[in-house]
Amino acid sequence: MTGSKKARLYPASLDLRGRPVLVVGGGAVAARKIALLLGAQASVTAVAPEFDAAFKTLRCWRGAGGTLEERAQLRQVRRQFRVSDLNGQSMVLAATGDLALNRRIAEQAKRRGVWVNVAAPGEAGNLQVPAALWRGPLCVAVSTSGASAALARTVRERLAETLGPEWGQLATLLETRRERILKQSAEPGRRRRLLRRLAERRWARLIKQYGPRRVARDMDKLIAKSLRSGQGGSPRRHRGTKQG
Repeated sequence: MTGSKKARLYPASLDLRGRPVLVVGGGAVAARKIALLLGAQASVTAVAPEFDAAFKTLRCWRGAGGTLEERAQLRQVRRQFRVSDLNGQSMVLAATGDLALNRRIAEQAKRRGVWVNVAAPGEAGNLQVPAALWRGPLCVAVSTSGASAALARTVRERLAETLGPEWGQLATLLETRRERILKQSAEPGRRRRLLRRLAERRWARLIKQYGPRRVARDMDKLIAKSLRSGQGGSPRRHRGTKQG
């Protein structure tokens, strides 16, 4: 059996807040990609002769309180792609139905040193977008380095069966508590031990069984005890619950 000679891709999560991103294409594929970009608060320009009906839903989203809020900036330009559209862009996504045009966009973007993702053919770009599973702030990304987008989706679906909403709730609890620990504990070793204990998978099981509020109280007790004593400590055992 021989392995692939392709270079292994470097996984990364990008902070696109306010960054200019160009999407060339007006179909359903482009709309799906733009939805993810707007969720990341990118400043998106979409260029296409016509836009799919799916674009009408990209202007707003349901916030945490269930109210409609404005998404990050989306500008739609109804015309054919121009090479000058690439100027000043941080990233480019080529999502037209014209393979030759997608290749040309990718070539021009790479000449300018701009990262470019191509819907098809994927190998024309230098940026692969993984299949992502979201559980609150927790994101699990799956990539096959361009070998098979279908396989990446299959693996994501398998992970979705394993990682329930309690994992997202755990990540949310840890987000604020991590900041508190970093501020209140000056000793790096103590911080690491405590953060590792709080990230153990047993917390997700306890959230699923007892709910996040009860687990949040146990976490806070552990943090307070650790900060007082300088020891990592262990979470309080719930009656009838085996931990480990």
